[in-house]
Amino acid sequence: MRGFLGVGMNELFHLLFFASGFSGLLYEIVWARQLATVFGVSAFALTAVLSAYFLGMAIGAWWIGRLVDRVERPLAVYGAIEAGVSILAIAITLVLPHLDRVIVPGLDALEGHFLLQSGLRFAAALAVLLAPTILLGATLPVLARGLVARETLLGGGVARLYAVNTAGAVAGVLAAGFVLIPWIGLRGTAFLGAALGLVVAATALVASRRIPAVAARPAGATRPPAPASAGGAVLLAFGLSGFGALALEIIVTRLLIQLSSSGTLVFAAMLATFLTGIALGSALAGRIVDRVGAASAGWLALVESGVGASAVLSVWLFAIVQSAVTEAAWFAGEARDTMVRTRFAFLAAAVAFAVPTLLLGASFPLAARAYLGSLGALGTRLGRLYGANTLGGVFGSFAAGFLLIPWLGVERSLQAVALLFCAIGAGLALAARDLAPRLRAAGIVAAAAAALIVLGLPPRFAADWTLARSQASRLIHLGEDYHGTIAVVERQEGGQDFRQLLVNGDFMSGTSSYARRYMRLAAHIPALLAAEPPRSVLVICFGVGITLEALTLHPTL
Repeated sequence: MRGFLGVGMNELFHLLFFASGFSGLLYEIVWARQLATVFGVSAFALTAVLSAYFLGMAIGAWWIGRLVDRVERPLAVYGAIEAGVSILAIAITLVLPHLDRVIVPGLDALEGHFLLQSGLRFAAALAVLLAPTILLGATLPVLARGLVARETLLGGGVARLYAVNTAGAVAGVLAAGFVLIPWIGLRGTAFLGAALGLVVAATALVASRRIPAVAARPAGATRPPAPASAGGAVLLAFGLSGFGALALEIIVTRLLIQLSSSGTLVFAAMLATFLTGIALGSALAGRIVDRVGAASAGWLALVESGVGASAVLSVWLFAIVQSAVTEAAWFAGEARDTMVRTRFAFLAAAVAFAVPTLLLGASFPLAARAYLGSLGALGTRLGRLYGANTLGGVFGSFAAGFLLIPWLGVERSLQAVALLFCAIGAGLALAARDLAPRLRAAGIVAAAAAALIVLGLPPRFAADWTLARSQASRLIHLGEDYHGTIAVVERQEGGQDFRQLLVNGDFMSGTSSYARRYMRLAAHIPALLAAEPPRSVLVICFGVGITLEALTLHPTL
């Protein structure tokens, strides 16, 4: 394609899509934090926000992807979509802080009805976020429709778009979590993303005029050409893969939070790790996927089984290297600095989880090559594929946080999700009838071998890491629920035994003489410094009862 501002058209739109991924993650993080002030910071509230966000993206990919095949200038549509997202982002950022006037009275009226309250949170998040997220979900099929020019390069072209957009998302996560929000605040971060989006929109609209129109599918052609014979199986498998990918991310994050006192930083680090691996995996696979051709469904089966085995092996690898990482942090004299310690952990996690995240990234171009079929239905089929994967992610995040972890615990949940990936691999190998017998057999054997690896490594990470972090001699209790991991450990110091309470790996309270002292002072100091003897007090956090007990010594209360 002809150049624009000294840059080739394909390269220009790849750069624009990188910026789109960057701003999209800025919005997601900002809106999640803004809604936390309305919904609360519980796991239920966060899941409601993220589920609404990804559900909107799935609808947009599925619905608008189907319509874009009838458009002759899809790149102009892409520019209009980016402009719409930016305008809506400004409006939503301004409106969200005032949403409590609507939602809080409803939550109060439903007090004691947890399921109804959760439904109200989800409905409110969906109502606010639906329009911009539908547009965000449509960007990939719309842009692919305008840029992917040859069927022989179908998989590679889609893979490059997915990779650059995901790379932009990585940059957005890191910039929002570690630079922009601390520097310019939530509103400033969102407005910066919107400004960038408007630049992307204007550039895309101007550049689209220099690109010839593409052949549109007639409006009467309601059905696109059929995909390959394994197309239905690939669509189902990729939807389940989305389920497993989001569940895996949440499970691993919950596991690693026990090694750091900052769950927010661990979440940002793991999100960046997963997105980086997915971007690199998609880019690497995109270089070779079109050479694989009709065998891409078989290779996808091998990749899915590989995700299952490598996910469990990666946690074991991280368990081995994390002690060395902690020692390195201590050697640097910065182990008590949360930011520095998390950076060390982030580097270790990036190395340990490189293989499963690369494989997850490679699965997208393989699935696209196996399912898309022809350019005539590119928008429709890519929208379905991307939408199914995104919708699977919605259910995966919900299932991991609210079903698997409370029922099975973090470690068994990891095994369950890993076995799901093995089942996806085996199912694909069996469903793809046109595969060479040798490749089908390899897929089935790989799935069986991966399942044996998953089942053959009994996990013990949660208990071992809790003892290591607390330097305790005995684990008295370890419980996992929707909100986090709660542990009670016993330590010995000065010849005396005392207990400590940990929530998500962070020390919350204890029965040592030091802990008892500061929890009593939390009561005595404000009471003694008051202008006159206090008659009533408000205690926030009870210090396992010690703070509240100390207040009983003040007779005026």
